[in-house]
Amino acid sequence: GSGESRCTELLERMAWPRPQYIGEFHNAMLAEYLDSQNLEVVLPRHAPQCDISMGDRKPQMFPRPNFCWEAYKMHLALLGPSTACRTQFTSFLRKMADVFTGPPSRLGPGREAVPNYFLDDQLHRLVLWELPEVNWKQSCDDYIRELGLLYIDCVFMLFSDKYVLTDIYAKLCVSMALHGIPFYVICTMSGDELDEKSWLRLKSDFQRKDIQVKMFNPNKPHDLLEQLIPDFFKEVSWNRSKRDDDLTKHIDEQILGQTVRLKNIESKPELNGRCGVCIGFDKEKNRYRVRLINSGVETDLAMKQDCISVLKPKLLGKMVRVKGLESKPELNGRYGFVDEFLRENERYRVFLPDRPGKGLALALKAANLEKVDSVRDAVPVKDSPAAPADAKTLPSPNQRPKAKPAA
Repeated sequence: GSGESRCTELLERMAWPRPQYIGEFHNAMLAEYLDSQNLEVVLPRHAPQCDISMGDRKPQMFPRPNFCWEAYKMHLALLGPSTACRTQFTSFLRKMADVFTGPPSRLGPGREAVPNYFLDDQLHRLVLWELPEVNWKQSCDDYIRELGLLYIDCVFMLFSDKYVLTDIYAKLCVSMALHGIPFYVICTMSGDELDEKSWLRLKSDFQRKDIQVKMFNPNKPHDLLEQLIPDFFKEVSWNRSKRDDDLTKHIDEQILGQTVRLKNIESKPELNGRCGVCIGFDKEKNRYRVRLINSGVETDLAMKQDCISVLKPKLLGKMVRVKGLESKPELNGRYGFVDEFLRENERYRVFLPDRPGKGLALALKAANLEKVDSVRDAVPVKDSPAAPADAKTLPSPNQRPKAKPAA
């Protein structure tokens, strides 16, 4: 984080401590990229939709999981055999930026994906997922399919000198490389120091497997992060740089990447009222290309101009005040940041800072939000209220409602 976010004043007034390393690892190019890049129009190069050798079969073989269904986010993942390593990494993350943990998304019995959200108007399009480890019965491709790693922009695989990666994780590195998934293997230190002999032994073990390892010492973070963050930006920006010129050069930028609602469809009336994203215009067919998600599979539709209407949510990226909630009136008057417009239920996702280091991710109607220019009235929260009935806690994509067809 840069420390210059529009959320900074709000967090200060709510008694959030200032991150120890705020601004020290800020990458202005990454912040500008996240602000300007149309992430839904330019999918990662390793996404199933980009593999033209298999046509429409690969998105069906590797459907997008519910937890990362939001294509307008840049999804990052933490993997590894040790919960302690992930906790060490996410704890340090809070020393770099204002981050809070969202509610987990259930993948299966005993398996969850836990999101870490950035309460920062420059970084809010990033979400870092803590994902479960490989099951002993799983093949690498089954694991990649379960966790949707083909939709993840970058994977950070963590281990330590005490929790060394097993052969299955070495095989996973090979499998991710074959799929073109960007990843970094990072050794976190279980103690204050790691002697040079032990470090050289670890490096040589992985070099024999053609895997490059980076060392992370929380007490000396600059050694890793000053190199890792620029490398990460180069990797993800290149990976998201390939546009389909045939679809994007003949369309107004005011429509490209915008939310659209389908209407007047006679052949498939069940689609009327559904919302998707406009990803281009097919000049030969004179049709707009609209992408929406059906049963976890991203589907591209060719639509006439009179079959879509463009929605332009006015509160995106704004500071707002909650109002008019009846079931939990204690949330009224609270300030937050509008992260995104959720097409599935046509609500705004709002990040509400709570007690220091805690936050709420709620889906609220526009009628319950008021745009504000000042947060002077914000005060620290003593007790963390539960989410109200008319505000849906997010993300819980497994439970998100489907849009109802238009009457």
